[in-house]
Amino acid sequence: MLKKSAIFGILLLVIGGSVLAKILNDRRNERRRAASYRIKYGSEPDEYLKRYDEWLKLPPEKRETMPLQVNGYGQAKTEDQLRAEQKERLIADLDRLAAGQLDAHFVTGTGWEHVDFGIRPVSYDDGYQLGVDRPDFFGDPRTRQAIALCMDRQRVVETVLHGLSAVPDSYLPAEHPLFNPQVPKYSFDPSAGAALLAEVGWIDDDGSPETPRLARGVPGVLDGTPLKFTYATTSSVQRQAAAEILAESLARCGIGVELQFAEASVLFAPGPEGSLFGREFDLAQFAWRTGVQPPCDLWTTDQIPGDPNVLDENGVPLFPMGWGGQNETGYSNPAYDQACRSAQESLPGQAGYVESHLKAQEIFASELPVIPLYMRLKLAVTRPDMCGFILDPTAISEMWNIEAFDFGEDC
Repeated sequence: MLKKSAIFGILLLVIGGSVLAKILNDRRNERRRAASYRIKYGSEPDEYLKRYDEWLKLPPEKRETMPLQVNGYGQAKTEDQLRAEQKERLIADLDRLAAGQLDAHFVTGTGWEHVDFGIRPVSYDDGYQLGVDRPDFFGDPRTRQAIALCMDRQRVVETVLHGLSAVPDSYLPAEHPLFNPQVPKYSFDPSAGAALLAEVGWIDDDGSPETPRLARGVPGVLDGTPLKFTYATTSSVQRQAAAEILAESLARCGIGVELQFAEASVLFAPGPEGSLFGREFDLAQFAWRTGVQPPCDLWTTDQIPGDPNVLDENGVPLFPMGWGGQNETGYSNPAYDQACRSAQESLPGQAGYVESHLKAQEIFASELPVIPLYMRLKLAVTRPDMCGFILDPTAISEMWNIEAFDFGEDC
């Protein structure tokens, strides 16, 4: 017995030593990589400013690509190359940030990330065929509400965005003067989400939340159909991390998700070929911008993309925007259309302007054609003795007030 214990102890020491050696080796490799990145990019600013100055002197028709996006041979860098360089530059600057040699600035911008429901796929345009078309997973607003309750969006904010963003309740951030604070809210509550799914008819027939629920009397869905669908987004690191967290939390409610990551050029390809704007998707994550004028028209009926040659019984095109429409969810609600139209046809100060914007948000948050995830961040780094730099959420460029910039003793 003693001999066996000694052998077991030796094995543990060997295994533990191997693990420790691997950890130390990985850390050494990380330090080497960081040092190489600092050498690679440390002397770059002066060279870049020189190239940027030359670029600015070119006539507008010859300014094809920004200097940082061109390699040493004058060729445009690929998306993968730019993404790898972005990561390397960040690693190169981490030590300088930690040592106070650089100041980091963060603010939530006007871009907001969201998950969209494929409420009305293009195959439904000639009439929904039970058992032939994709099951009508998202036609009932209660199902969409339940999915929102089962998404741990706050965990995405806390982990992926380091707590620097916020989960919006509408297509407007809480700071917007037209935000409606009375809209329904969907904080993470898997118990409430599961109960709402059961109310719709999605049943946990095996008592295990880890397996997808099955349909029992769900309108437009064959009994026995599992609650399982695809979730598409781009291949960016941030979106992949967010999608994985949300898929994990959805599984706790008995919702099965198959994650699909694609290049942006593929995901956002125009319809009818593109899956997103060709309305051939289940769930999709991407970003829109908001602004001074709330973008309620993104979900109006006339913005549904589709075949421009399809007419209704009166000879009027069903899809007036053709494949250029932006409401790829297929969501349609006359009351929402009216509220949004009234809001956008009014001017600030006119009767009904504020009320219409509040009403549109109320309907949006109740019916949830999309689930708001988080406000996107704007980031900037400056020297610590810089003054006059203001990271404005609404400005396109960080240089919007460049004339106020200064540093050192001149501040």
